[in-house]
Amino acid sequence: MKTLLFTLSLIVASQFSFAQSCNQKLTVMDELSVNGDGVNDDFFVEFECPVDDFHIIIYNPSGNKIFESKDASFKWNCMDENGKLVDAGTLMFKLKYMYEGDEFSEKGKFDLIH
Repeated sequence: MKTLLFTLSLIVASQFSFAQSCNQKLTVMDELSVNGDGVNDDFFVEFECPVDDFHIIIYNPSGNKIFESKDASFKWNCMDENGKLVDAGTLMFKLKYMYEGDEFSEKGKFDLIH
């Protein structure tokens, strides 16, 4: 898994001012071995902090969209819309989300092994 880590500081105004910090940790799978053993069979991303307006698109090596989700807690089983396992190879993703009013985007790739 590939982990991207950055810290977002939130200032909370009250009778006493103090800073709260949330480590916005994004973990992305970088290799899947879809063999039914329950290990690395699904592609997903994990956030340490809650996010809004999540959107991910996954593309095959030819650049065709093969999966899309707007649910930050998705798990993709590497099947196409017809329930067929997608071909092995290097797949690409584009990911966008909002956190505390700021928009973030990531793109990357991961290997799918049968």
